[in-house]
Amino acid sequence: MPRVGAHRAGFAGADTGYGQKVEDEYLAVADAAKAEADRIRSTLPEGMTIVVGSDDSQFISRAIEGVWHTLAEAAVLVVLVIYLFLGSWRATLIPMLAVPVSLVGAVAGL
Repeated sequence: MPRVGAHRAGFAGADTGYGQKVEDEYLAVADAAKAEADRIRSTLPEGMTIVVGSDDSQFISRAIEGVWHTLAEAAVLVVLVIYLFLGSWRATLIPMLAVPVSLVGAVAGL
């Protein structure tokens, strides 16, 4: 019996993976791997398939969406708290614009 690397649903197969360099963006590498798998899939002999066993990029994408959602909620709450303390939308506008500009300036200086 030939030696195989994996069994899925009772079928013999081979496992493979891909690595990435530290400076590579994980989601871009995952998208490139999916595109390459699609390209290879069209050249496979009949009866052979490519199956994705694990795709961490879906988890990472959902986590990033959650971060953006939380950031938007936090921004709305901060504006409301500033308004409650200052009592004027005109006075709230200045810190509302100054804080993001300050943060961008601080990060740009790094």
